[in-house]
Amino acid sequence: MFEIVIEKIKSKKISPLIEFLLNKSTEIGFSVIHDYKLDENSKIELIDEFRAKCKQKHHELTKLYNQQYQPLMKSLRKLGIKDEKSFHDYQEKIFQADIQMSKKIEETFEKLDDHKDIIDYKIVFSEIADGYKLQEVHMFDSADFLYLPVDILIYNITDSIRDLLKSLKNFSDATLKNNNKLLLNPTFFNDDEGFAIIQNESNSLTMVLSENDYNEFKKLKIKHTKDYASE
Repeated sequence: MFEIVIEKIKSKKISPLIEFLLNKSTEIGFSVIHDYKLDENSKIELIDEFRAKCKQKHHELTKLYNQQYQPLMKSLRKLGIKDEKSFHDYQEKIFQADIQMSKKIEETFEKLDDHKDIIDYKIVFSEIADGYKLQEVHMFDSADFLYLPVDILIYNITDSIRDLLKSLKNFSDATLKNNNKLLLNPTFFNDDEGFAIIQNESNSLTMVLSENDYNEFKKLKIKHTKDYASE
């Protein structure tokens, strides 16, 4: 499996790229910042989820370090981290910062209690309501959604979804904006497994492809970087 990153793309190349991704997808997900009241059980579950993601992130980083994964080692050297002790000190510092972040998230949740109106996304994003399937709320360790929970909206691939995505001119624009709500970071799923995501903040697209799919993608002649996907 290969990890492909596209950071700059000509607008005329986006439509065929989106078509390539849609043909391999069964569903599409979008992220929307959750800015209304949460029940107490959801607050606890989201904090636990965030902490679990942080622990998993640090576990994976340690695994890559032990494997001497070269892209990671290069990044660490730039930070002046050249031996195992300094790496573990760095890991502990980041881990403690994540735990402190979880406390700030709890404070943010309390502020959401002032916003009690439930959001009906089928109304907010009526243009694509025919494809709406379900929504979930999650926490992400991401600068895009710092301290805030995120509603993940899942859609079937309808003509309205296809037209919306193929109308994109670049990766940085929100896919849709209605009533001060931004539909962000389109994610392409195949049988519940996400394999590609457009990251609006970094103006990039990342995808994981098999060798056969990668050979098909190369025919689009889009500038990209390629690496082996970490397991």
